[in-house]
Order: sequence, then structure tokens, then C-alpha cells
Amino acid sequence: MDAARIRALDNPRNPDGTPSKDMIAYMYFQRVALDKAQNFAYAAQDAVSSDPILDETSRIPIDTGAITTFKRMVEDDKKSALNSLTQKAGLWFFFDSTCQYCAYQYQSLNAFVSQYRFPVRYISMDNKPLAGMRSFLPNRGLAQQLNLKVTPAIVLVVPPNNFYIVSHGMSATSTIGDKILLAAASRNLLPKEIKDRIDPYNKGIMTPEQMKISQQEQAKLDKDPNAFVDLIKDALGGK
Repeated sequence: MDAARIRALDNPRNPDGTPSKDMIAYMYFQRVALDKAQNFAYAAQDAVSSDPILDETSRIPIDTGAITTFKRMVEDDKKSALNSLTQKAGLWFFFDSTCQYCAYQYQSLNAFVSQYRFPVRYISMDNKPLAGMRSFLPNRGLAQQLNLKVTPAIVLVVPPNNFYIVSHGMSATSTIGDKILLAAASRNLLPKEIKDRIDPYNKGIMTPEQMKISQQEQAKLDKDPNAFVDLIKDALGGK
């Protein structure tokens, strides 16, 4: 087809102005190529729709009604996960009484804690409270031990001695929960079934270890495409 295109470029018209044979031949080549592409697209669509491992909508819905329900279910699972964390973790809130951002974060954190009953310790960097704060603790080197540089800061505390920085700077009420869940998931503080439910977008994704195996087996897989399909199905079939 490339050779036909070059001939058509060099000789697009006859002396009388009509399309040359080279041009007509190239357009027929192009017609065949477009038909091949359409046949390919239809076959690809059939392959995807008939195999749940290939069909992304089997992981994440895309139509309006389903995606609304899906998002609501994920939010419900996040709420359950946060409530379960309140049984084994607490929060430390580091602030400075002169920091206007700390005052905003204090309000957002209180709104969050009113919904999720995390125990909270309010720790002042300058040994003074924020406006409206009933109780607080002096810093006494805790911020330095955690290498905190900016206030406000929120730390997830899991007894006896596990500390995970959740946020530096201001975070909205809804964002605080997401950041806590991210820290909890990355530190394996949640059971796998709960972790999978709050992060459904990671479902059915090959892990780096599985990808390495496929690369190691590449020579064998090149000789037998079915072996590659079986490898991927084995890797993802149970996810």
C-alpha cells in the first residue's frame, strides 16, 4: 500500500485531468484497508463483550444509572471502613494558635469527627489553643519526632507505636476521610475484602509481579498466543 500511495502522489492525474490508474488503485487499496479496520473493530467488540476479563464495564459501570449506584455503594463502603478504623486508631491534630489555616482545619476536623468517632488529641505547637478549643496538649517534641514541618497537620495513630501522616495543610472534611483510608490501605490496616471494596478501580489490574512473569515468559508466549491468553486469565481470573 505504501508503494501504491507513492505512485499516486507522483502521478495523481492523467494529462486530460482525470484520476490516474495509480490514484484509482491506491483508493481501492485504501478501501480494502478501511474494510479491514471495520472488520477488526467489530471482531474486537465481540471479543470484549464475550469475555468479562476484557470487558472494562464488568469492573466499572459506565451508564448513568449504574454508575450512580456504583458510586453510592463505594461511599457506603468507605463509611464502613472509617467506622471500623475508629475501633483501633485515633488522630493527632497539630496546630499553631496564630495559624488561620489551622482554625479552618480545626472546624473541618470537628465536622469529620462528629460523623466518625475517632478519638482526637489536639496538640499545640505554641502551647496556646485555637479559638473555641476546650482542651489541648503542648507539643513537647512530638512534631519533631514525626518530622512535621507545616501546620495544620493530621496524623493517624495506631497503638502502640504506629504513626502515619495523613495530611499537611488544609483538607476539606470529605478529603480527610479519603486521606485516612489511603494511609490505612497502604499500611495494610484494613482487611483485604474491605480494601478491595473501597478501591474498586484497582480490581482486575495485573500486579507488577504478574507483569514480570509475563515478560519472563515472553519467548514462549510469542510462539503460542493461547499460552499468553491462559497466563492472563490465570492472573486475573480470581481478582
